[in-house]
Amino acid sequence: LFSQSKLPDGIYLVDQSGANAVTMPKNTAAIQFNPLFVNEDPGEYDPILIFTNDFVPLELKSEPVIQLQKDHEHLLLVNLTEQAQQNLTRFTKKNIKNQVVVVVDGQALAVYKLTRPVVSKEVSIAKCFGSGCRQVAHSLEKAFRNR
Repeated sequence: LFSQSKLPDGIYLVDQSGANAVTMPKNTAAIQFNPLFVNEDPGEYDPILIFTNDFVPLELKSEPVIQLQKDHEHLLLVNLTEQAQQNLTRFTKKNIKNQVVVVVDGQALAVYKLTRPVVSKEVSIAKCFGSGCRQVAHSLEKAFRNR
């Protein structure tokens, strides 16, 4: 039912065709939200169907940064390589008005509806509280150091 192979960390296009995890089309995967990034019971969230052939890998130029906001919420920021930033700009231009999901360690962190292309190298990939940010930042730091 769920993707058995590890998905690369990245920003994926959400399949909004109405297909579900049972009738998954080719080149799709069903993923769950990371439980640390949801407000309610994680079981209340349906799996998200994504296109595995339409995404931008998270290729980082430096380690991620956790930025504290006024409301005690945190932003998880990543600084993309030049190539990743160009790929993200192309991807977001092509997918305006569609939903995308940020995936790290095979789990969804946040879903966004694209309203304009992303043109910056520094990108906020998720809002979070406490341990969720630290867990994901640690995973991204490890991937950055092992590249």
